[in-house]
Amino acid sequence: MNERVWLQSSVTFVNTKLAISLGFLATFLTFSCSPAENSEEIAPVQPNIETETPQNTLPIIWESKPAAAPIIDIAIGKSESGAFYTTAILEDGSAQTFDMDGIPVARSKPDLFAEISSSKPISVSGTDLIAHIAKSQDDLLSLALVSPENKIVGFSALNTSPTIDTLCEAKSDQPMDKMQINYESDDAIFKAAIDLSTDTPVLAAAQTPNISETDIICGPTQTLSTSAQSLERKALAISKQSQSTLLVTDIQNGSRQTYSLKEGMSVNAPQALSSVATYPDFISIDYPQGLLVVAGEHNDGSSKLSYISMETLLDDFSDDADTPQEEDATNTISPEIKALQDALKAVSEEN
Repeated sequence: MNERVWLQSSVTFVNTKLAISLGFLATFLTFSCSPAENSEEIAPVQPNIETETPQNTLPIIWESKPAAAPIIDIAIGKSESGAFYTTAILEDGSAQTFDMDGIPVARSKPDLFAEISSSKPISVSGTDLIAHIAKSQDDLLSLALVSPENKIVGFSALNTSPTIDTLCEAKSDQPMDKMQINYESDDAIFKAAIDLSTDTPVLAAAQTPNISETDIICGPTQTLSTSAQSLERKALAISKQSQSTLLVTDIQNGSRQTYSLKEGMSVNAPQALSSVATYPDFISIDYPQGLLVVAGEHNDGSSKLSYISMETLLDDFSDDADTPQEEDATNTISPEIKALQDALKAVSEEN
């Protein structure tokens, strides 16, 4: 196969088939990236200040070091080696990746990204990459390519892309060489797929999903967690309700509860929440039923990630728990939640 000029790179592929099918990924090592900033000083721990909070609280297990700039969106990714990372899109348009200890391990250049969403692990020449769906600064679909080993986050444009308003989450049953994309544009939700088996990432034609497929939630301030619970799956929609609280909705029965974040001995709760993300399955003994990550600004002005176990929420919303629906008029069920409920109902009737 003739060597393509745009694939000039110092990366050596040891698997020819992989080199051909994922060749476009190799170039990210040579552009759109900057070294990870691991030298930030840890901000001093602020004294705990007692304030009135909702009755329900979510204990923060750990927090990250301060991000290099305010965080506007986050997504959790898993590498082929099984390691978990959270990548944050910052106010300056850069992407910064943190490991499960909250240490920054990778960073991109600024002015590249506006949002980030679902991911898929990829291995190129023995190097683990995490490919995230992203929205570029010019409102186009793109990929954020995370390499903790090389301490960089690269940018890859698609062959074509529509202008989009925001990225959405959704379940994906795509094969290994494809990634599902869900996005909102002009008040309509679309779904498509990215083909990773070609020389450049190709976006397939987008289509509007059927009602039974509308298990989709959009935007940086809300996420959908579908976790295993006994023989069933528990679907919870988690969204930012106020500067310091989260609203959690059980998709199956519509019950909802408000939560504040509970700080611990060595971790503080953010005062202004900005984004949420979840991973629904086992990660470690600290997160046996999944992970909730909340980004927000702290009293000292720094932006950090707060790591929370999904176990508390799953226990509160289990079928055996008494979870009354809140009567607060501000907690009106959103159109997205209503669509999710209708989708689940339609699937149940079909079965």
